Amino acid sequence: EKTVIYTVGQDPPGKTYPIKASGAIMSDNMKLDGSQYLCCFVAQEKKLLVLDLKSKIMVVELKMTTKLNFWRCLPSTAHGDTIVFLLITPIGAFHWLPLDEDPSPRLVWKRRTELQGKKVISYEEGGSNGLTGPFSRSTIALLQVCSSSDKSPIEAWCLLVSADSNPLCLGSNILCAALCRTPDLGRDGAAFTPLLCVVLWEDVDNEDGDFQPSMVMQMETLSMPLDGGSLSRGNVLTRVTLGIGDQAPHNELPEPTLAMGTLPPVLLLCFEDIVVAILRKNGLVLAYVYDDGFLEFLGRKSVEQYVVDAAVRSGEVDGEVEVVLLLCSPLNTKDGHIAVVQLSRIGYML
Repeated sequence: EKTVIYTVGQDPPGKTYPIKASGAIMSDNMKLDGSQYLCCFVAQEKKLLVLDLKSKIMVVELKMTTKLNFWRCLPSTAHGDTIVFLLITPIGAFHWLPLDEDPSPRLVWKRRTELQGKKVISYEEGGSNGLTGPFSRSTIALLQVCSSSDKSPIEAWCLLVSADSNPLCLGSNILCAALCRTPDLGRDGAAFTPLLCVVLWEDVDNEDGDFQPSMVMQMETLSMPLDGGSLSRGNVLTRVTLGIGDQAPHNELPEPTLAMGTLPPVLLLCFEDIVVAILRKNGLVLAYVYDDGFLEFLGRKSVEQYVVDAAVRSGEVDGEVEVVLLLCSPLNTKDGHIAVVQLSRIGYML
């Protein structure tokens, strides 16, 4: 009967809205006026509603004519420097701009045979065409998919946004993947292609000369196609074995029942030159900084609870980054709380 928005660090943290929604997502704050928008999905009526939280005015509604498989809010630079909601359907992915004069969803890529029937578990866009204002566009989409089972392997795919090309499969032994924009990319508004960061299982040679399965994280480049070709993987810039330490992968915490499932097993967050890998079942947060072509270890933090979700943001102090975690209580998997892990580029975590 209602929708509740919980904001970390706000007093009071929760606000209630009389909207009976099956699900809801929020936009970032708009830079000019600080407006924020709530997008609600009403399953019974098969429609999406967008509410301006500042004015409390319903902006627009969209009647869905096909099934909604996945949705999220994208950065405003993804399409026209305005509010952008991503809608993935059996047809493909759409950018929905509810504040635009023509709010009709725009198709940005079609589901090809390789992605038909796959469950989307995460999605992001990156890169830039180098244009500004209403002409700005992201160029690369990264999505992770699986079959209907949580025990099935993850497939990671990269696609060109608003271009007709074959999707690029990154492999099925990947635990997680993310796009990374380091500070040197897109300087002065220039067009750029993001780096690709992946975590995967790999047999690593130990000190005894034996091979053992280990989690490896690597940073690599993506090559944009020329003359209508397809996206391809470039060079591996650096790779490290994740410093799990005494927290062994088999030491797993109780996990909750989630509507979207428990995949991927690792969450990967990139913020400028900071890369954070989170082992959800182990409650383990690992932080690295990408510096001069290498991934340097910053620190490790055990939160001792299953990590439901996480996000990264700039800290209040210059040079610090905050990782916001939604945690599941090990005593009652229906209970949980929000925690914040602070880390610094000079190498500490709190």
